[in-house]
Amino acid sequence: MTLPSDLVVAMTGSWHGIYKLWLEPGAPARECDTHARVSPTLEERFLVYEYEWSYEGAAQYGNARLGCTDDGIFQMAWTDTWHNGNAIMFCTGPGPAPVVTGTYADDAPGGAWRWRTEFLVEEPDALQVVAYNITSAGEEMRATEATYARVPG
Repeated sequence: MTLPSDLVVAMTGSWHGIYKLWLEPGAPARECDTHARVSPTLEERFLVYEYEWSYEGAAQYGNARLGCTDDGIFQMAWTDTWHNGNAIMFCTGPGPAPVVTGTYADDAPGGAWRWRTEFLVEEPDALQVVAYNITSAGEEMRATEATYARVPG
């Protein structure tokens, strides 16, 4: 199974928006401009999501490769200069929507934490990428939110 064609069409393009970062629950979000590009690759089997944002004035970059198995399972390999340093986070999700979860902090007290990423295309020319930290106890908190508008052209 390849990615749903409507998802490929909806996400492909150049994007500009606002990136929000929450460092702790209840704290105000830190906001900055963000730019992204989403491109299909390998006969539209995968989407490559490349983005940039900033933290305290320092440029940050990330990318993810999103695909879907023959069984309808979404998969993502994600890297980001601020969030995961030199590690690649591998994430999966059962579909039908592109929502994927990976684990990190395997050595945290109480066990590993999870990171869920949701790609939301709810209206034309708008894309939202929202991520949540999930503690080993199952508590969820919004970690990042990128809200994009399509760049014409």
